[in-house]
Amino acid sequence: MKTTSYYLTQFPTRVLITLGLLIYAINLYSQDSQDTIPYIPQITIKASNGLGPYILGTSQKNIFTVSDLPDPTTKVTFRFIDFDHNQVGPSYSEEGTSLTSAIWYIELDTFNLPLSPQVNVEITYKSDSIANYYIPYKVHNDTVVFEATEGWGPFITNNYTFSDTSWHPVPELNNRFIVKNLPPRVDTVEFQILTADSTVVDSLVVYATQGHGHFLDSAVFPNVRMDMLPLSTRYLRTLIRCNGAPKKGLEFHKALTVIPQKPKLISKSEGITLIDSIGMFTQNRIAGQALEIDSVKYAIISNGPGIWALDNEYRTIYRGPYCFDLFTSDYSIEAWLKFDLEKLQNIINGEVSFMSVDSVWALNLFSYGNELDFIITSIAGGNFTEIITATVPFASLSGDEWHHIAFTSDCPGSGASHVNFYLDGEKGDNVILHEDHYWYIRNNVDYFAYMGTQPLILGTNPSFPPGEPSYVTAMDEVRLWARALSAEDVKNNYHRTILQEDWLFGYWNFDDLRNRLGYIVDVSYNNNTGHLKNGAALIPQHPDIQALMDTIIIHSSNALTDSIKFSFIDKNASVIESIVVNTQNCSSQLNIDISAFPYFLNKFRVSEFFPGSTQNGFITDYEINELAPTPIATPLYNWNIFYYSPNDYGRLYNRIIVSGLPEKTEKVILGLERENQFFDIKNYTENSIPYRYSLSLNGSDNYIETSQSLDAPETFRISLWFKTSTSEGGKLIGFTDTQNGITNNKYDREIILEKNGAIKFIIKSGNSTYTLTADNKYNDGE
Repeated sequence: MKTTSYYLTQFPTRVLITLGLLIYAINLYSQDSQDTIPYIPQITIKASNGLGPYILGTSQKNIFTVSDLPDPTTKVTFRFIDFDHNQVGPSYSEEGTSLTSAIWYIELDTFNLPLSPQVNVEITYKSDSIANYYIPYKVHNDTVVFEATEGWGPFITNNYTFSDTSWHPVPELNNRFIVKNLPPRVDTVEFQILTADSTVVDSLVVYATQGHGHFLDSAVFPNVRMDMLPLSTRYLRTLIRCNGAPKKGLEFHKALTVIPQKPKLISKSEGITLIDSIGMFTQNRIAGQALEIDSVKYAIISNGPGIWALDNEYRTIYRGPYCFDLFTSDYSIEAWLKFDLEKLQNIINGEVSFMSVDSVWALNLFSYGNELDFIITSIAGGNFTEIITATVPFASLSGDEWHHIAFTSDCPGSGASHVNFYLDGEKGDNVILHEDHYWYIRNNVDYFAYMGTQPLILGTNPSFPPGEPSYVTAMDEVRLWARALSAEDVKNNYHRTILQEDWLFGYWNFDDLRNRLGYIVDVSYNNNTGHLKNGAALIPQHPDIQALMDTIIIHSSNALTDSIKFSFIDKNASVIESIVVNTQNCSSQLNIDISAFPYFLNKFRVSEFFPGSTQNGFITDYEINELAPTPIATPLYNWNIFYYSPNDYGRLYNRIIVSGLPEKTEKVILGLERENQFFDIKNYTENSIPYRYSLSLNGSDNYIETSQSLDAPETFRISLWFKTSTSEGGKLIGFTDTQNGITNNKYDREIILEKNGAIKFIIKSGNSTYTLTADNKYNDGE
């Protein structure tokens, strides 16, 4: 039997190690029969995987069992220690009243072992006696090197079911795995290619040549067909067996990635089809407002203050955005409308106007119950004459209250106009130009005399004879054009915000910031503003108005693909939205409005799931870009033609409001440009926009007071920003004769919010009190 000497606690000892049985009998013998120092107990230690060698960084288990403990043993502690007797990694203890054995399960790769560690076993017995045992553990540096002539993946495999014959198999690919710098005295190396469930799909065992003293320094696994590995392949496992190592061998893993053919992507957006790529998008503004109307409520749009038109007969008459004629010019009328479907279905032979210029034309709706007529009527000269009628079945409107309509008229000159009608972007079949009416008015009525003299009415015209209750309860995105829109124009743009265009007479989308003050702002070049009347109000925009449906189709190459997850990811790698769609015939289709996502959209990810795929599926990423929404600039006095004048002449100022800024805008630069030269440059930062660092007050007993009394100034300006939706009213700011303003006897220079939302300014002079009132509603939460 081989023996090795150790120092146990402070006593000379001999340790008997039986290697074959992995039993370590540790015996202590006295040097002198008269020695009064107690003997260290003899115990038995087993190590399931021996005492090394352990290759740093490899996955290896070991189990230490201590038995034949002295009676009574109350505690056993296991630990690793380094050369300086410092503990390495966590220790483990078992306690009891009379332990006979103890077991320590360890994963060696969880310890940061040094090269010359020892296993320390400490036992406590007879309540106050402690014995320590120290056993060397063999540890080698990780010198093993792995190489693969074709890399570690990803490899496209042919070993799966293709969805159709259009996918071309990849060529044969042979890989060669090499392991070098093996530990000392290695006699066997086993290569195994494993799947996710540890099934061996390919393997090779390499032995050292026969004879004493022949060992392996390297081993090779040649001619591995990567194109024929299954999709469930996960890693190459290598077992290295050497003298003194565990029987199973030292275990190393190298990850392998095996994938199918990438899917085929088809992207359809706004009539454009792309293969294996996605186009660029501009974020749509899907949060806005619409105009609420009925038989009483309406909005009135004035003529001006745009360009004044001159002609020989009607000088200085402004041609408003609605002042096209119905007979000799091209025009288009389009709008989103919200219908009262119940009234339309139940009321027969009811007609009502929902848009008109009371001296030129009107747009009417006539209900038959099962059918609807959209009618353009000429009212020039006081005659109500049908010019164009478009008939649609009521079923075309059922199921949704909001729909888009468009009339277009293309006048060739001397002949009759060519007219079309569109419902939700689709061209209608039953559209009639009443040519007898058309030619009669064109030849016999001086309708030019009525143009540009009366306002545009959005809603029921109050000057018309009382009629049926309105079938149209709201409208949005009202556009009047000086040209005939094509079918493609209508189809592509009725879900879009349109910026200023030369042919756009008028455009009211009700989203401008000034709408909250009761204004209706024209965002075309003509800048025709209007006002809400008789309780007309602004309501949230219908989400479908700016919903552009894009179609994404994924054809999976793997016939076993059962579902696909579509993910949209932003520039911070955060998932904005994920949608899982089951496959049909190896394909999945997603209809979604990509432009509704935030403009920092960055990546489109396709995750295919099939038997054996990873938890995240087979991932293919596509680049996707979305631009920030384009702001809209609205001038106070129209986009006009301005003339330069020297400084000694009068100056002309035009205030411009820029709204619809992108989210998280921090800086805005505005200016005028002519031939690449810029003028009147203004810079705005977030601190120059009054929406940060505000004070919140409860409206009852919260207030701010000055720390000392101040004399009310004779010449002054008093101002503040505020936001409230209260209907109780109250003081916003002012001077009083008491500091807190609660029990004041005198007050002056005050700004008061009335209960109806109006603002009142109060100032006193002598015994007189003067007030100035702004009657708009300012308790609107803005």
